[in-house]
Amino acid sequence: MTLGSFAVTPSVAGRTLAVSPDGRRLAYWTDNHGGRRGNSIQLWDAATPNRTTTLLRSPSGETGTGVLWSSDGEGLLLSFVSLAQQPVTNPPPPPDDTAETVLRTLEIASGDLTQVYRVKRGGLEGSVAPLAWDREQKTIGAVEVGGGGFAIASLLIRDGDVSRTVVDGALSSVRSVAGSPDAMRVVAVAGNSRIVSWSINNPGHVTELQPLGASVHFGWLPGSTRAIVRQAAGVQDAKLFLWDVATDDRTEVGSSRYLAVPRADGSALYVTDERGSTSVLEIASGAREPLASMPTYVVEGQVFPEGAPVVGVILH
Repeated sequence: MTLGSFAVTPSVAGRTLAVSPDGRRLAYWTDNHGGRRGNSIQLWDAATPNRTTTLLRSPSGETGTGVLWSSDGEGLLLSFVSLAQQPVTNPPPPPDDTAETVLRTLEIASGDLTQVYRVKRGGLEGSVAPLAWDREQKTIGAVEVGGGGFAIASLLIRDGDVSRTVVDGALSSVRSVAGSPDAMRVVAVAGNSRIVSWSINNPGHVTELQPLGASVHFGWLPGSTRAIVRQAAGVQDAKLFLWDVATDDRTEVGSSRYLAVPRADGSALYVTDERGSTSVLEIASGAREPLASMPTYVVEGQVFPEGAPVVGVILH
């Protein structure tokens, strides 16, 4: 099967698929036979491409919403939501205030599952997205978003102690959040035209990319603190910026109409023109080289060999 260029799209609840630090394994939430995503965590390894391993099934009454690898690739940080059973009535009952979101760590080798955070959700509103698990620093980062994306707090968990800080800047309509490759920064997209960033260790200081005033999307350049920001304006090619969220430096590097997916080594971007043709844009020189087709998967800035399952992955 010929494969296109794919990338995991961030969401407020986190990603249902994650790429390991070594770029060789996928961990993802899969459906059960009833079609409910979040039934079990599957592991796919490029070394054994013809099989997957079930690492965990969701606890009774819960469904998985997010997955993220630990910094050493030996564990997973998982988010779950409870599935409170309510009678079908007209009008429907009010939200169940006992519904909860839970963060847990999973040790891949032993299967040990440990709860690190739990919060009431108020029915279907609100979520917690896992963003970072730094094993060496014994630190877990996450973001808590209220109903409709109108409230946001940064979570920092060290040795079981939870620090919860409401992020400055009066964020509203938050539609996606993602942690940086170094697990130290967070970027959030609010509404259609606002991108902000803060340090996991210092959520009280928020940096905003200015000016925007157009529909925006972002991704991470592998192995760096630079975000790839695509700023769309009408039907014309969107401008591409590299934004170093640590220093607030930003550089315009070109344009792309549909996508801006980074090459695995971070030196180039796969971009498209008004005809939908794909090119490689070299970041250092600005040179563009047309491609006949995309030869393999590009997921979260990592290139995957043929045979990787397309689960929870959509065209970027």
